[in-house]
Amino acid sequence: MGYGFDLKCAECDYGLRVYIGAGFRYSPQAVFYGNSADPNKDWQGLQLDSADSADREQPMLLALSRDQQTFDRAYSLIRAGARPKGRYGLSLYLCQQCGGLFNRFFFRLKTGGGLYEPDYWCPDCQKLLEQVDFDHNSTELALVAMDDRSDLEWHCPHCGGSRLLREGNRFLWN
Repeated sequence: MGYGFDLKCAECDYGLRVYIGAGFRYSPQAVFYGNSADPNKDWQGLQLDSADSADREQPMLLALSRDQQTFDRAYSLIRAGARPKGRYGLSLYLCQQCGGLFNRFFFRLKTGGGLYEPDYWCPDCQKLLEQVDFDHNSTELALVAMDDRSDLEWHCPHCGGSRLLREGNRFLWN
């Protein structure tokens, strides 16, 4: 089961609802392979605009990643034998250029040559997004880089403020 928070800038009305983790429907089979009765089903050519989250036969990865190139790359690796490795689920990402915060789907695939992790780009300024974490029990949040736990500065994309708050209580989602 996943959980979530409402985040808000302390100085203006910028904010978003953040979902973390994976719901109970997010099994590796459903996310990466689909629930087709045909285990050899070829999803090549599945398009983002045709991905229907209600169609449990298709891999959920296309709708979760919300990015055609990410899905195409991941799917070609899976077809070549790559397998999911470690945790996966929704995560918080930061654009260090404009300060935008985004929910994106994080995953790793183990390939013959190493690991593949998706890159996500800011829809506003086209910069690479950084996966971030924060103290989930604190009201005022300090963001840290997920990979090396280094402190990151955040500035609101609307007003330039530097204080990010968690509003309300943590909620569960499935």
